[in-house]
Amino acid sequence: MTLFSELFDSQTLHALSLTVRFSFLALFCSWVLSLIFVYLNKSMLFSIFRFLWVLPGFGYALITLSSLRFLHVENRYGMSSVLFAWILAGTPYLALALQTATRDLDFRQKEALISLGASPARAFYHFEFSRTLPAQAHALLQQLWLYFTSFSLVMILSGGFPNETLEVGIYTSVRLDHVDMSHAWALGLWQLAFLVPLRLLINRLHSPSLVSEWSKVSARSKNFLKIGKGGAVILGAIAIVASQGTLDTDGLWQSFGTSLALSALISILCLAWVGFLYRFKLGFIAEIGAWISPMLLTLFWWKHFGFTLAPFVNALIVQIILFSPWMARSLFPVLKRIRTLELEAARSLGCTPMQAWLRVEWPRIRGRVFFTLALVVSLSFAEVTAVLLFSENQFEPLSVWVQNAFMRFRLDEALLGTAMIVVISMMSMMLGQEET
Repeated sequence: MTLFSELFDSQTLHALSLTVRFSFLALFCSWVLSLIFVYLNKSMLFSIFRFLWVLPGFGYALITLSSLRFLHVENRYGMSSVLFAWILAGTPYLALALQTATRDLDFRQKEALISLGASPARAFYHFEFSRTLPAQAHALLQQLWLYFTSFSLVMILSGGFPNETLEVGIYTSVRLDHVDMSHAWALGLWQLAFLVPLRLLINRLHSPSLVSEWSKVSARSKNFLKIGKGGAVILGAIAIVASQGTLDTDGLWQSFGTSLALSALISILCLAWVGFLYRFKLGFIAEIGAWISPMLLTLFWWKHFGFTLAPFVNALIVQIILFSPWMARSLFPVLKRIRTLELEAARSLGCTPMQAWLRVEWPRIRGRVFFTLALVVSLSFAEVTAVLLFSENQFEPLSVWVQNAFMRFRLDEALLGTAMIVVISMMSMMLGQEET
């Protein structure tokens, strides 16, 4: 079948319809819930939301399956379960984005509204809600992007064909008994038809920064650190106890070592790559990974280099491309605010250019650098899409090990692997947070 006929094939259009309908429904529900949580304004709750930032997709799948089992729901696999998990994943992100946007507001104006007789709900609408609409639109579009590119969660919970979204359909098109590249590219083209306009809209909207170049650990961050340390201890204990039991943990520690080496190397090389692009004014190249879905990027690389380069090298390069936008958007605004006068003053006092930079610029950007390194380590440890096609007997990162455990319905092993991933991600983020 030709690519054109595949674009309008009933199977392709069904995957497109599922993706669009459930993504928008999950987005609306997550948005409403996030507004409720911001209105309640419980600082401890938002500290928990910050903890949920490091939870990978299969972590939400595990929570969903456990919740449905607790509620005695018999049919736990299908798009209803995916919808539930998407709402769980989207609400913390949207709530944190809205809360961050409100920090730029002058709360004396809200106090004035209340003093003039406005109810708390009315004051919230005219102050926090109305004045943060651009930031909300940015977060909503970004979350919609994440729904459209969601893979691991859908792969686990949907129950397989015909409940496949575009991202999952691309993967199954090249991993079943016969490879159907025409179908995979047709799904990819439909996905790009939504993702490219989404990215254009996202880039036009303002997004509040989550980290300040001169920031110290705030009270909210301290709550996050307390919860994170306690959670890391609990999850670490679960991982240790579970690993001593009768679980099938063949290859677990090898997978853990592979992920540790891969994520550490990716964070360092990603920093070097982004620094190189900034130095030679090629920053736009760092944004390539933000314009294409992880699965489509991985499929393109796998098609051209999957059988010529080593699996570890392929996964390394794809993740560097994928995570460069995260690092570039965090570092470039800080690097552009170079302290020229202070550097010149340091050099006039006898410092070499390197000494001047280390004394003036490095203290200013150090916290942001450590934060982005920790962020990339966390993202890499939980990333499945960019390594699944390259996974082989001798190369199986921990995220793929967990994904395979889920697909074999080995939930105990999946819980163990997820706990290990979350512990590492949490510890990375806490170290990065403490440096800011």
